[in-house]
Amino acid sequence: PEKDKTMASKANKEWKAKQLTSAKAVDQTLITADELETIDKMITSLTSHDEIKKMLTSCEREKAIAWSSIVDGNTIDCKGKIDLASFDFIADIKTTSEFGGIDKFRYDCKKYHYDMQAAFYCDALGLDQFKFIVVGKNEPYNVGVFDVSPEFLQSGRAKYNYALEMYNKYFVSCETSIDSYLEKGTL
Repeated sequence: PEKDKTMASKANKEWKAKQLTSAKAVDQTLITADELETIDKMITSLTSHDEIKKMLTSCEREKAIAWSSIVDGNTIDCKGKIDLASFDFIADIKTTSEFGGIDKFRYDCKKYHYDMQAAFYCDALGLDQFKFIVVGKNEPYNVGVFDVSPEFLQSGRAKYNYALEMYNKYFVSCETSIDSYLEKGTL
């Protein structure tokens, strides 16, 4: 409202608070003009590659899925939302503040357990092909497309199966109280 003043002015603070309240009421997130410009540049960078454009136009986007997993005879309902789904592969779009090619992304996969997500979704849909489409959040907004190996999926499968076993143990079968959970190991 006061364009000649900073957002620290009383009127601008009140305006911002009102906007935030309105957005929250309808489950929206406000972004700044600078954030919008960055997002536009990231999208432009992504869509400048024919392979990615083809995936974006030929795949089903934001596909919600639900399935059940059986753990020790108990049914565990699972759900997820897949960024891009084709008849023979799944793709997920990831952003990174520090694009460093495949070696840096390999580190991110380990740090954030992306292998677990890939295996979980592949197994849910009965597929064995998964791709990560990665775009940098900073100039020059580099882009990468990385396929995953069978070993990557197997690593993720072991992780998600362990997570389902723990969920079953503490929350479904209730064979053990969550209050007794203690993680132990050697570093």
